Amino acid sequence: MGQQQILLIVLGVVVVGLAIAAGIWMFQYYAYTTNLQALLVELDYIKVDAYTYWTTPHSLGGAGKDPEYSDIYALAGTTGFQEQYGGKVIQVDWVRESENGSFRLISFYDGDMTIYALGKASRRGKHPFVNYAHSFVSSKTKIDIGSEEGFPATHF
Repeated sequence: MGQQQILLIVLGVVVVGLAIAAGIWMFQYYAYTTNLQALLVELDYIKVDAYTYWTTPHSLGGAGKDPEYSDIYALAGTTGFQEQYGGKVIQVDWVRESENGSFRLISFYDGDMTIYALGKASRRGKHPFVNYAHSFVSSKTKIDIGSEEGFPATHF
């Protein structure tokens, strides 16, 4: 075989290798971003369930749009969160699992709800992370998006 033929074979192998590497990178990138988008959609569904609890009259088990009757236990039950005890005796985590990731109900006080969401897809050892805060009194939502290896520690 001539030098030109060997050079063309080597060049072809390099091009195919680069194409495979680019395909793997694109798959991981889109899996990660799709997982992040799925987390945001699921957080909106949780917000709708929480809004149902917020607007349900107090006599029917809801908050009745009154921060005085805001109860994290009732909200957690309405939105599908399960009680899970943390490492500390007084620490209770409200956890919800899905095919998209894990969700933690961090707080519900005076009509303000905070949820952390951690996706299942990973890129460079980090998962999509969303800090989702919604105020039912002012109807404002704040969303912080980032990448984390796991849920941040909550301090009491």
